[in-house]
Amino acid sequence: MLFPSSCPSDFPLPRARSTDRLLHALLTFELPVAGRYALATVAVAFAALVRWTLPVTGVPYLPFFPLLMATGFVLGFGPGLYATVLSATVATWLFAGAGNDLGVSDIWFGGVL
Repeated sequence: MLFPSSCPSDFPLPRARSTDRLLHALLTFELPVAGRYALATVAVAFAALVRWTLPVTGVPYLPFFPLLMATGFVLGFGPGLYATVLSATVATWLFAGAGNDLGVSDIWFGGVL
């Protein structure tokens, strides 16, 4: 609801602007759970692509911050947490110079299993 329900019924409400209608439609639209996680994956892939095209080498995580805030706000806590873990893994693996090991030793991995 765009306007509070505590307004008197005879109070004339202003017409909703197109941006208000769009925001209302976006916030009330429900994606299925699999769709939210798929959209979070696509968003992380997009941020990785943006980071790949940047010539800067000192900030591997910078393009992921706005993505994580928007993903958590729009898609919810679960997809936001998933996007956080996925983007940290992708940024560390591709851009932070960790190579293919992600800092996980065989002994640590065996202990987890």
